[in-house]
Amino acid sequence: MKISDLNRKIIFQNKNVEVDGIGNHKSVWMDYLTTSAYISFQGKGEEVFLGMEVDRSDISFTVRFQNRLKNINTSEYRILFDDEMYNIISIDFMNYKNRLIKFRSRKVSR
Repeated sequence: MKISDLNRKIIFQNKNVEVDGIGNHKSVWMDYLTTSAYISFQGKGEEVFLGMEVDRSDISFTVRFQNRLKNINTSEYRILFDDEMYNIISIDFMNYKNRLIKFRSRKVSR
């Protein structure tokens, strides 16, 4: 892959738990890392769920390896791209050569 292919900015966000003044716990998403990525769409998929159309777009983000990304997981992180949120479904370290990481993601329905 050429470096010029990594031409779109994405933001990784980390989920943190905050406690308010009376002890309620609340999940808050904080920006973790902004980086460049190669975007590949897996197709536009829509499903009908309880009479509503739900967008099930899958998208893959390929980024250069960075030490801050080697401990990332699918439950505590998500990706922001073009003002849309994407849950990370799977992480592929591309044969563990420490060059590229591919994140398969699904758009979050609002």
